[in-house]
Amino acid sequence: MKSNALAIQFVERQLPEGNYTAAVLGVPRPNAAQFAIAEKMKQAMKANEDWFFKTMEELKPGELIQYHKNLGISEEEYAVFMKFSQSVKLDKIGVIELKIVRKENSLHFEPKDFGDYLKYLVVDLKDQRLRVDSK
Repeated sequence: MKSNALAIQFVERQLPEGNYTAAVLGVPRPNAAQFAIAEKMKQAMKANEDWFFKTMEELKPGELIQYHKNLGISEEEYAVFMKFSQSVKLDKIGVIELKIVRKENSLHFEPKDFGDYLKYLVVDLKDQRLRVDSK
């Protein structure tokens, strides 16, 4: 049996039809100062795109980009950015009510209030694929 078929069978067993309370996972939002630094970096990376892509290609897996003036921020701002970016971790940021519905050979999600994007996610059990359905 193909590995994708095993994965889909696993998902199907783990997501039976019904009503659930689901945890919402996310990362904390940066504060205003951290956001401002990230925006400055974003603009500088666009302005120095060739340098940025070349630098990123030269990094070894897991290696962090070193400070450079082309990042568009000061060394102090870089230290603040690195401290924040290295401390970010996926965490529970809330809960939602979620209904899982089976329609023919697919699983559909019906979130209540928050998480509207989930209503477009479909687990196609026949074709063994995840798809985004614009409905």
